[in-house]
Amino acid sequence: GGGAAYEAAEAIHAWVGRSRPPAATGWAEDAVADASRLVYEALQRAAAAVYRRASDEPELKGMCTTASLVLVHGEFAVIGQVGDSRVYLARGDELIQLTEDHTLRSAMRRQGITPPESTPRRSALTRAIGRQPTVAADVMALPLVPGDRLLLCTDGLHGTLADDDLLALFDLDVADAALAAIRRANTLDGADNMTAIFVEVAA
Repeated sequence: GGGAAYEAAEAIHAWVGRSRPPAATGWAEDAVADASRLVYEALQRAAAAVYRRASDEPELKGMCTTASLVLVHGEFAVIGQVGDSRVYLARGDELIQLTEDHTLRSAMRRQGITPPESTPRRSALTRAIGRQPTVAADVMALPLVPGDRLLLCTDGLHGTLADDDLLALFDLDVADAALAAIRRANTLDGADNMTAIFVEVAA
């Protein structure tokens, strides 16, 4: 997982750095479409890079990772999603989960089925970066307003902290919030790997 995540992050960073268009003003339809296409293509580059490395090194066969990507572009953001990491938006006193988990549990709930705790592999991923050379990625865009905060985090964090705990973290200075989030999850015996990134839209 760690190797797959590194490959994916490097591929995304390289593609966005090379292809990012000039900053847009306002919510221009063409700018949103261009930025959305860039995010989608970045996730495809990541899928190809991870799949290629796993194919080239037999001991890495089957490696994959999740990816939650936020591209802040002028006055809007584009979110890309594969897997069960998440992106949250805190606006005022409201916490909004922007992404949808690509898991068996989530798929069952969309079909109106409540998966019992005994369901085997209920948290198994239905989509992941690197299983195939391309991936079905969710991409969405939203306008930003001053004071908005975004959280990108892995399931080790959102699976441990309740929404109220997450919302409270947004009251902290943005530079301190990620470390505080991980410390809070560790006090609750969070057992999985945890990654958290907070982003604040300046006034």
